[in-house]
Amino acid sequence: MNGKTGLAPSRSRWFVWGITAVVLVAVLAVAALVIYGRSAGGKAAFEVSYADGAVTARSDQATEETPVVDVFSDFSCSHCATLAEATSEDLKTAVTAGDLVVNFRFLNFLDGDDAGPSTRAASVVSAMGEAGDAEAFWELHDKVFSDQQTVATTWGDGEFAQAAEDLGVDASVVDAIRDGSVRDGRDGMFRTNSDELERRAGQVATPMVFHGDDQIELRRDPATGGMVSWVPEVVRS
Repeated sequence: MNGKTGLAPSRSRWFVWGITAVVLVAVLAVAALVIYGRSAGGKAAFEVSYADGAVTARSDQATEETPVVDVFSDFSCSHCATLAEATSEDLKTAVTAGDLVVNFRFLNFLDGDDAGPSTRAASVVSAMGEAGDAEAFWELHDKVFSDQQTVATTWGDGEFAQAAEDLGVDASVVDAIRDGSVRDGRDGMFRTNSDELERRAGQVATPMVFHGDDQIELRRDPATGGMVSWVPEVVRS
């Protein structure tokens, strides 16, 4: 009997340590986001807005001739994370200079039938775009992709809300993130973007980038295996 009961405390200790480790990872990830956001510094030299399922990043330097691209991604897609890492700086530079207008179109098909990490992250990030908070939108968009494994597996509404609050997002948006209501009505966004991708590509898969109805070829560097930024090619066109 003592032998059997002696195992229970051991399991309990491991369970407690496991939960503690998960919580610690989540806290450190939020802290890293705040430090990252502050170190990036400065006010974004472009604006973001939300309409028809897309968050649009555009500066006042853009003209009618500026190329407009649509980036389709799912926050649980590892290839999307690789592409985001390869293009983030080029995108920000091009948008700021007025050389590119970007429509970010988020999907959640990798969640399957249940709302999961893709739905949660896309709802939060798009809400920041809807609020017109360009700095917070860009910082969190990049953070979710650059630290995808941690954010997708450990962040809940509380962690996202804390990150949003620390980034200075409007209190009403923070409250909606914290209580989960930020996801209300987002089904229409996902449906719109899924239908639009199906129309253009004939399938729903990510990542995909379009200049109008022309799909941009996404290439990998044969030497490193990493994705190559498509931004310079579009800006030159």
